[in-house]
Amino acid sequence: MLAAHSYGGLIAELYPRRYPKEVAGEVLVDVTSVYLRQTFTAQEYEDMLKYTSVPTAEGQEALRIDEGIDAIRNLPPASQMPGILFTADKLARDTPTTRKAELMEAQDRLATQLGAKHVTATASGHHVHVEQPKLVVDAIREVVDAVRAVKTRIDP
Repeated sequence: MLAAHSYGGLIAELYPRRYPKEVAGEVLVDVTSVYLRQTFTAQEYEDMLKYTSVPTAEGQEALRIDEGIDAIRNLPPASQMPGILFTADKLARDTPTTRKAELMEAQDRLATQLGAKHVTATASGHHVHVEQPKLVVDAIREVVDAVRAVKTRIDP
């Protein structure tokens, strides 16, 4: 079971594609969607990349959304599994787009691809897990229960 937030969503999407037998469920909290490139305008996408770029010192890991999206796109899709995707319903003031419909479209496409339940009524901004921790904890429990139920049906 994986739980991820923000850029960690790209990692959580990449992992089951590379190691499909290792992941049985996911809770994704306002994650970066591989569909942003397709739903934002070219300028908005570039602005988002600039906004999220983090300078790194030699030997440190870097936040490279474009490379993460490319890595995911170059692998076959993961099998669908129990999952919940949260999308914040409040955009941060410093978000590089005001096109909430396009952002929601990217998240809807991600939820469909993953077979995940998409929760958009979060009463929070990007840090859903901080602003509404019970919502996220309950989702993790729900996915764990769903995974256990599937496992019980397969391995009685």
